[in-house]
Amino acid sequence: MKKILALTILSLAVLSCKKDKIEPAEPQPSNPSYAHISTTGSYWVYDWYEVDSTGNETLIPAWKDTIRIVGDSTINGKIFQHYKGTQWNSPIEYYMRDSSGYVVNTNGKISYSYVSNPMLVSAHNDGYIHQNNYIGEKQTINTAFGSKLASTTYTEVSMVDGTPVNSCGDLSVRLYNYYVSGLGCTGIETAYISQFQALCSKKRSRLSAYYIAP
Repeated sequence: MKKILALTILSLAVLSCKKDKIEPAEPQPSNPSYAHISTTGSYWVYDWYEVDSTGNETLIPAWKDTIRIVGDSTINGKIFQHYKGTQWNSPIEYYMRDSSGYVVNTNGKISYSYVSNPMLVSAHNDGYIHQNNYIGEKQTINTAFGSKLASTTYTEVSMVDGTPVNSCGDLSVRLYNYYVSGLGCTGIETAYISQFQALCSKKRSRLSAYYIAP
């Protein structure tokens, strides 16, 4: 199976033999205008695109993912939203909750935050490639549902020995995820290592349909 670089809504660790976790700073007060989606029956549909070295996108028809909130579960005394569906066209299941502005999984690992300043969340080093995961600056992005202000996370990928990470000569590359208030994740970026290094390409999902249950 091809190895894949990714920073997803699950904060999946890939290529990682060594992992250094950095604890978040004390959270700021929650933004009252933000709404973390928690209602059972809400769902999101994503189309996937191949992105070449110049930024051109080509639809990948075989990759179309749907994620649903199927209920709530109490884990270690805390209530988590239970998600099921597909990611990269493969089955997936996970649990998330809002912890004072940090959206975390059952291990307390941060998926994203809408109250934090930019910060390093975790670092991965397998002796070959660095993958540093960050909470980034908020950005205004274009979506199928108009222009939106999004919280961001990204994985910055570089070579341990300091050489270019791909054939285009880039010393580092960022793969972004986007999260919009009251809407949820609107897209993620990932890459197969071989294509990423040889062709400077990546894969990008875009939210194409959604439903937020009352």
